[in-house]
Amino acid sequence: MIASRTCGALRISNLTIDGNKTNSPTVGYTVVLTGDWDFTLDNVEIRNSKGPGSALTVQSTADDAKNTHSLLSKLYLHDNDGNGIYFQKHAWNWTLRDSQILNNGGVGIAVIDYAFPPEAGQFSNCAIAHNDISYNTWRD
Repeated sequence: MIASRTCGALRISNLTIDGNKTNSPTVGYTVVLTGDWDFTLDNVEIRNSKGPGSALTVQSTADDAKNTHSLLSKLYLHDNDGNGIYFQKHAWNWTLRDSQILNNGGVGIAVIDYAFPPEAGQFSNCAIAHNDISYNTWRD
């Protein structure tokens, strides 16, 4: 539904995204940020997304190269078929705080590097603080 690539200083706030999984085809990934830096998501709700993907995917951030830090705060990610948040592929310099990640069909938060062979230093200067992450269910 929303995709951003190599965008600096992106701000998304006071937004509700309803995936409308009852009436929508399989979407999989609702919000995907790739290669962004210095972004802020504040008071964003993502709900009812259909499919095995994640409500929010953050990958390959450029915060380390740009010497910036991204902030995700007051997110409410709930009742999605897949994961709540998925950080992957060299996602550096971010903070997730004061958020609720509830009742998702996958994991609440996944911080994963899929580089093979594994590479050192894929995640650095990251914080997850003061969140309610509960009642998420991983399904094989």
